[in-house]
Parts: sequence; structure tokens; C-alpha cells
Amino acid sequence: MPSNLSVDSDTCGKGPHSVVGNRAPRGPLRNMPVTFTLALMESVVRVRARIELFAIPRGPGYEYYATGIKPNHFFPGVDGSTIGVVEFDGRDQLKFGESCDALVTFLWLTDWPPLVAGLTWRLQEGAKHVGNGRITEVLP
Repeated sequence: MPSNLSVDSDTCGKGPHSVVGNRAPRGPLRNMPVTFTLALMESVVRVRARIELFAIPRGPGYEYYATGIKPNHFFPGVDGSTIGVVEFDGRDQLKFGESCDALVTFLWLTDWPPLVAGLTWRLQEGAKHVGNGRITEVLP
């Protein structure tokens, strides 16, 4: 099945690499770009998850996420973030302050711990923690 994920690839003197996310080595307020070698890519991992967006005051015209959103995903025990496409079940949008089930497709590295049911992670916009996800099922 084709993926909605896309990464910016480049080649430098160290070999091919892609920009996959942001790294926050000293807390969520200090984001720095990071690159990972393509050799470490496990590939695409798909999960069913419960997504919750916090009730955060927003400006006009910014009250929800549309299905297909690609926020930063920060997992416990992982040094950095990854890309993941969130597709909401049976709806086109999820308003801040609401929760719903979703299909989430991640780019995952081979040296990161495996994803398991019950694992909770942070959804962020840059350094701002905007919600959480909880894996309900890891798909084959």
C-alpha cells in the first residue's frame, strides 16, 4: 500500500540521508534538525491508535487538525522524533479538546525500541506539546 509519508533526501560527503524529524536533547524547547542514515530505516510501521488533542487556545481559523496531518511524534526512550501521518477514523478533522481513533503510519528506525500496544507518545508542533497518542494495535 502506498504511503503518504515523504522525506527530503539529500546526499553529502557522508552518504545519503534524510531529514526525518527534530531532536530535543535537552528538553522540548531546544529543537535542532537531525539526519538519520537511510540504512537505519526499518521502513513504514502502521498502528491503530487513540489520538487526543489538548484544548489549547488557538487563533481564528485554527481550531482542528485535518486528517492526514503530520505532526512531530516523540516517543519515550527515543532520542528525537519521527514523521507520522495521522488519518482519523470516520471523520475529516479532529478539534482541539477532542479525541478519536486513527490509523497512524510512521517512519521507524531499526535501533529504536519496537512499537507495542499500550505505548503512549507526544504529538508536537515544534516544541509545543499539543496532544498524545496511545497505540491500540500494531498492524502487520
